Amino acid sequence: MEVALKLFAEEGFYNTSIAKIAKTAGVSKGLMYNYFESKDELLRAVLLETIDTIYVHLDEDKDGTVTEKEFLNFIVFLFENIQERKMHWQLYTSLVLQKGVADKLSDDIGTLGKRSVEMLIAFFRKCFQHRFEAELIIFSSLIKGVLIQYLTDKNATSVSFYREVVLDFYKERLEKCSSIQINEQDLKT
Repeated sequence: MEVALKLFAEEGFYNTSIAKIAKTAGVSKGLMYNYFESKDELLRAVLLETIDTIYVHLDEDKDGTVTEKEFLNFIVFLFENIQERKMHWQLYTSLVLQKGVADKLSDDIGTLGKRSVEMLIAFFRKCFQHRFEAELIIFSSLIKGVLIQYLTDKNATSVSFYREVVLDFYKERLEKCSSIQINEQDLKT
């Protein structure tokens, strides 16, 4: 799937054929169709793998509720994953920014991420009450913006600066709406 991601990102989804992906991956075109019925299905698999990898870490104790600690640890995990898989994230970002690509996934993302999104909404509703929708937009925009900033910064060698900026931002916001103090020792680093 990494070969498909690389080709989709570099050459464009619409300009990349299954035949080219198969050839680059060193497999037959027929074998590709054994696993994926279409190029759209391959695209979904490539993008959903990334989404699934991230959202599985949102609810660490699998109780269906996101705590402040889990939310902050999710941010830590997200940035560690971005650092460890920087090239993957560059390709992923390039791909999802292509016209029409994100539209192909809207239903799948809704299905896959539905439980995670519901947990995030409940978490933001609990913490930020009447302004939770605005806070969800801020969170999403902040993560996307920082991701793009990090990925396009030629001098960025570590994601730690960006991670700390986002963590500090949310520690401050969460402490304002919670009586729970967030200690550094409680977070994964």
